[in-house]
Amino acid sequence: MNRVDFGKLIASLRKEHEDEEGVPWTQEKLAQEANLAADASIFSEDIISSIERGKRNPERESLL
Repeated sequence: MNRVDFGKLIASLRKEHEDEEGVPWTQEKLAQEANLAADASIFSEDIISSIERGKRNPERESLL
């Protein structure tokens, strides 16, 4: 899968998740949740945006 298709997949999956009020997750919310799951500060809203636009590949270790 290329970067653009991967970014579209991430954006699509992000929008499927909803907060407590039924609002789809923002890029900021995805970054926060990913950092909580990783117990580290790996992602930011800018990084998520770059990934979704196909401008950046996340590190394999970050995805795991």
